[in-house]
Amino acid sequence: MRANVEGVASNPSTPEELLLRILAADCAGAAAVATRPELPDPIYDAMVAHRDLDIRGLLARSVFAPARQRARLADDSSAVIRLFVAAGPITFRTKVEPLPDHTYRELVADPSPAVRSAACLTWPNPTAAVLDLLLHDPDPETRTAAATRSWRRLPHLLTQIATVRDDLVHLWSEAIATAPLDPATVAALLSRDEWVRRLLAENPYLPGEAIARLIADRSHDVRVAVSMRQELGDRVREIIAVDIDPAEQITPAFWPSTTDNPALMRRAVESTHLGLRRSAAYNPRLPRNLVHRLAADDDAMVRLILCETHPYAPADVLWEVLRETRMITRADLITHPNFPVHRLRELAASPDPTERSLVVHDPIASTELIERLSHDIDPRVRRATAADPRLSRRRLLELLDDPTTSYGAVRNPNLPLPIMESVLSAAGIV
Repeated sequence: MRANVEGVASNPSTPEELLLRILAADCAGAAAVATRPELPDPIYDAMVAHRDLDIRGLLARSVFAPARQRARLADDSSAVIRLFVAAGPITFRTKVEPLPDHTYRELVADPSPAVRSAACLTWPNPTAAVLDLLLHDPDPETRTAAATRSWRRLPHLLTQIATVRDDLVHLWSEAIATAPLDPATVAALLSRDEWVRRLLAENPYLPGEAIARLIADRSHDVRVAVSMRQELGDRVREIIAVDIDPAEQITPAFWPSTTDNPALMRRAVESTHLGLRRSAAYNPRLPRNLVHRLAADDDAMVRLILCETHPYAPADVLWEVLRETRMITRADLITHPNFPVHRLRELAASPDPTERSLVVHDPIASTELIERLSHDIDPRVRRATAADPRLSRRRLLELLDDPTTSYGAVRNPNLPLPIMESVLSAAGIV
């Protein structure tokens, strides 16, 4: 019953009046309403005024909600909600609209230190005057946040890294990896934990003795980071880190993943070092010729990163990566603008039920094919097709009566309104 209410709450055809009823009921379906894209203003009004902290929190962190709607919670009575607004949505390769500048100004003056610190970090373009004020904030985390936004303008702030608290050092990650640091700061960072030493190993300004110490570091990840330093040749890289396993996760290096220098991009893309090629695959500025070079790489992770990151990823490679990877995010590749969605119907005969369930994303798959897949032996496939608007009314109602597929059926845009209302009534939502 609960799952069916959530299904109605996420159904794209559910009318506004029913969504408001679900929100008002304080049930599990309210969270499904709160995470829908493109909600009408009355729904946002109800969420802003909702008595449940969790619902207001979902709006504050929504990747779909317009910034102006999230900004309405900047003066919420709960510091937790204001913190969510200040920190912004948690995204995975998704850009969200920043809050209005006047909202950030309100948040950096908030009575909560955590809110002030978060707003300082997320405000895209705070003025020097605002940052200078925050550099003298009574809260050490807010001062640290302001310093990490100001060190390019005020290089003397870099000396703070040497004494920063362990729980705040992560705020300095870019500076540790890229900024010119004085000898005392370098010495202090060499004695910090593995995560800090790995960042420091990338720093292009390190003196030779510090590099030598990191080459001999006890941590494999630190040695790999040293081996990806920009000035090294591939032969030296292999000597430093000879035991890189293609199955291991390699943290991308800053310079190949962020540079806009064509020569540096090419160096990384053409390197024999697996970590550099993976790092380069994260760089969205790669020109098409280098994209195609990485698209032919023999490392599956290079190709996956490229497909997940780059707008120029070729259609055939997107298709191959979808078929070969078993990463949990592989279905996200379908949303890539170059993905050949017209080929998804080919997966109808796949022995993998996860692949068969992707056929519903083919916009011109036939109604006959969708109908056939709705009788698939695997419930995951039947559940996916149950939500497909190409499904016949008769079959939709059959799947609605089956507990293994009812959740998919109640999400079908063609679900009759009386059935939506009956699902809510059965759950006590009137």
